Amino acid sequence: MYKDMAVMLEREVSRILKSYIMEEDSLLILELIDDIQRLGLAHRFESGIKKALDNLAFIIDGCNTMGNKSLHEVALGFRVLRQNGYFVSQDVFMDLVSNKDEALLKGCGQEDVRDMLSLYDASYLAYQGEDILDKAREHATERLNTFLMEISSSNGDENMEELVRHSLEVPLHRRMVMLEARWYIEAYKKKEGANMALLELAKLEFNMAQSVLQGDLKVSSRWDINVMSSMPKYMKLCFLAFYNTINEMGYEALKNYGHNTIPYLTKAWAGMLKAFLKEAKWSSKECNPPTFSEYMENAWISVSGAVILVHTYCHLDDELSDDNINYSKEALCHLMNSNKMLRWPSIIFRLCNDLATSSEEIARGETVNAISCYMNETGVSEEHAREHMKYLIDEAWKNMNEGLLLITKHEYSPMNDHVFSKSFLQSTINLARISHYTYHTGDSHGAPDAGSKKRVMSLLMNPIKS
Repeated sequence: MYKDMAVMLEREVSRILKSYIMEEDSLLILELIDDIQRLGLAHRFESGIKKALDNLAFIIDGCNTMGNKSLHEVALGFRVLRQNGYFVSQDVFMDLVSNKDEALLKGCGQEDVRDMLSLYDASYLAYQGEDILDKAREHATERLNTFLMEISSSNGDENMEELVRHSLEVPLHRRMVMLEARWYIEAYKKKEGANMALLELAKLEFNMAQSVLQGDLKVSSRWDINVMSSMPKYMKLCFLAFYNTINEMGYEALKNYGHNTIPYLTKAWAGMLKAFLKEAKWSSKECNPPTFSEYMENAWISVSGAVILVHTYCHLDDELSDDNINYSKEALCHLMNSNKMLRWPSIIFRLCNDLATSSEEIARGETVNAISCYMNETGVSEEHAREHMKYLIDEAWKNMNEGLLLITKHEYSPMNDHVFSKSFLQSTINLARISHYTYHTGDSHGAPDAGSKKRVMSLLMNPIKS
């Protein structure tokens, strides 16, 4: 019944999207696509979204000014296109600056909070060296914080205030997709002119996805119990659990797709275990602490991001399909030998982890982490070291934006011959997003607070009521 209702609602939303495309109303198209994606429904409208964005990319290609469009529309178009893998030059914002070198924003909608929020969200899709977007972020952040201070002493727009606080807490581009969908469903209800078919479809989709996650959780729990009861010896348990798990996953990939992924999985695990061993040696009092560079070269592996992503790649249907056997072998080799795809999200994972856990680790006498290594090497204060880690996280995101969001098969992407699918690239970005959610307010993994528990419950246990 729910699936039939979802199909009916999907058809209605598709009809609306097609009508906007026919009318060539770029703002309506962009706002609808943005709502679809924020509500967690992008997979249902892939062909329609691609058709719409292909047309918009063609129109924008070569255009370096805002023309007569609002800042909101330009910034929204910039963000939506970039986050879907299309190249758009930062020069579309040139009308906002006095000259390209200074990149100082002028007027043009400074008082319009929606403009500033759209500009702020767009700025997080920046690449290395894009000074215009760096300045745009600084300016938009200042204006949005001023708005929050002003609205606290007046009866202003509460819905806009909620959106602004949400983005300033964790930028939209860095938010987990399903948790963002859970939050945005509630925010979308309050939006003027909200599409009820889209809203109801989002509720159904979330509840159906939550049901699948609950089933996965039950299977995982049952597997753990069975293994523990049948393998009483500690070392034997660890070895056999690892050995059997890898082989079981390898068997599934071989059976379903005809690929032997076991060598790649074991290589990823071996690399992480070696990194664990190196960290254990560094923890010894007899061993000199590593430099910051030495620590990070090992820590991006030990944080487990590479293992997670290799497993993800080996079990994505569109990566290991029967139609792409040679393609997948090429990509697997490239994945293992060219570590950028694994490195940048893992660096974000590691630095977010260390920012959240380093104080407790230092108090326990565990002094090998990014904060302490940087402090020891440079002699700066802990506060300065933390700010530097946040800067490195921003830089890693810029590399991901450029190295991942441009690597698609879209006609207008300058790197359209890459071997990875959009699904896998999105998985690498999602790993970085999970890192922000897990460690944004502390160690939600090792010492979860009430807020992190509430987020998990909203994702896994509490359905959305009609």
